[in-house]
Amino acid sequence: MYSITVIFGPASLRFLFKTKEKAEAHKNFKTDHPTQDLIIDDDFGQHGEIKALSIHGIIIEDMDHSKLAGVEVMLHNTRVQALAQQRAQSDPGLRAAQRGPAVHTPFNGGLAG
Repeated sequence: MYSITVIFGPASLRFLFKTKEKAEAHKNFKTDHPTQDLIIDDDFGQHGEIKALSIHGIIIEDMDHSKLAGVEVMLHNTRVQALAQQRAQSDPGLRAAQRGPAVHTPFNGGLAG
């Protein structure tokens, strides 16, 4: 699955295509031609007509690759979290904070903790 995101003004629209060829048919669109407007019909019933001069950019995305990239980012974040927890367990200041403050006990007049 492929998507084309068209950025115009403060907004964007996303169009979806089942094949790379259909998505890439729009990649040669030029926004510097004042009379060329982007007219786009995707494979899921969306139709767009956007003035060329208002388009700031077009992104063509291979959604299968994007999915894998998302998984890699999640795995990386999980590794970072595990490393942070490992370092926190060996940090003397954090370990002392986890034990909590010393408590004054009324029976022996000393500090426990």
